[in-house]
Amino acid sequence: MPQASTLAKAQPAQGVKNVPGTKGAMGAQNCPVTKCLAVIGGKDKPLILFLIARGVNHFGALHRQSGEISKHLLTQNLRQLEGDGLLHRKVFVQGFRASPASGRI
Repeated sequence: MPQASTLAKAQPAQGVKNVPGTKGAMGAQNCPVTKCLAVIGGKDKPLILFLIARGVNHFGALHRQSGEISKHLLTQNLRQLEGDGLLHRKVFVQGFRASPASGRI
């Protein structure tokens, strides 16, 4: 029968210094997972990023497919993601044109 192994106490990686007043080798403020969750964490941001990755890139389509996210909250989340550098917004100017068939301008 194999013997049960014991876990050694975790040691900090070489070159990583303990930050005073924090737990662990790197500290919470330097942890890449903590930083990632601070940017994309929350209830709606993962869904928004998923929809954008699938090609849904218009506000109205995002609102329809996201379910019960209000327009205000969707706008707020998109602005935060843009501010964090995860999204780039491009505004297309769309105007009305009179068609030649209408006869009126």
